[in-house]
Amino acid sequence: MENLRLYLGIALSNEAEKRLASLSERLARDLVFRSWTHPSDYHMTLHFLGDTPSSRVDSVAEAARAAAANAAPLALELGEPGTFGSPAAPRILWCGVREPGAAASGAGLSALAALQAELGRRLAASSGFVPEERPFRAHITLARGGGPGSGDSASLRAAWSRAVQALGSRGDGTAQPLAPDSGDGHNVQPPATASGEDSGRALVDGPAGFWTSSGITLYRSHLGRRPSYERIAEFPFGL
Repeated sequence: MENLRLYLGIALSNEAEKRLASLSERLARDLVFRSWTHPSDYHMTLHFLGDTPSSRVDSVAEAARAAAANAAPLALELGEPGTFGSPAAPRILWCGVREPGAAASGAGLSALAALQAELGRRLAASSGFVPEERPFRAHITLARGGGPGSGDSASLRAAWSRAVQALGSRGDGTAQPLAPDSGDGHNVQPPATASGEDSGRALVDGPAGFWTSSGITLYRSHLGRRPSYERIAEFPFGL
């Protein structure tokens, strides 16, 4: 039986993908990472399923279809960068994702976080998938395998400011500040407020960094291929 390396996520609009590719290209001039994500592979992961028997694909699809049918389209925007792993040699460089003006659900979650949680519950019930216990952080991976100093707060802050300023994202040539440091040497996106609205700043103040997601995407990862990710199914939001 064939195993497929699968995950469920949210795709970017073409405009947001191009904006992020331009930013990433400029960041790569200042930050040393082993590999940078191909623009066609940009996405926001909701749940990574890993190696999945082909016999379970239908149950995964049904869970995604049901979760999407109970959700409304999501208004999203590109946020600020951060890293995972040691600041001395971070594993991941990422761009945050915000929900501008999002209202919290009855459970106190934003619409995006509520969708991720419901999808996890449905996957567990239908296919035995066990969601990660760590808190969900909406992000898009930009690069992997940071070299010495790539996760340093000052270096990341400076590289970000130069990149945003070069793109003229605010229309006045002024770079936006980076999110606060987490206190453990990692730059992270600020947490959502009680209302579900993210307190971080947007990457751009124009339409290129904003998009409305219309559904959940099922991806297949092909190791050793570039671009690596294949979209194999789309599940539209129904509300």
